[in-house]
Amino acid sequence: MLDAEQHRDLGQRQRAARSARHYSDELGMGHIHLTFEPHVFTPIVARAEAEAQRLSRATRAHEREPFERYLADAFAALLTGAGKGPARRPELVVLV
Repeated sequence: MLDAEQHRDLGQRQRAARSARHYSDELGMGHIHLTFEPHVFTPIVARAEAEAQRLSRATRAHEREPFERYLADAFAALLTGAGKGPARRPELVVLV
């Protein structure tokens, strides 16, 4: 019973919790923090991870960088419209 009570109006609470903020740090690097509902977040992350994988595979093994850098490049490409499209793996979000 308590478990069910904790999830009452979960969708509404998630919608109300969405947010975005951005700032620049001391190096002049831009930071973006986004909070999305699961059904919005999941396909965005899947596309970014697929793009990051493509970028990583296109790099010679001895020139590879940490995956998080490819992921940053992938998010930048997607946000600027330069990405190569959706992920090839299936996406599913279930909210019960």
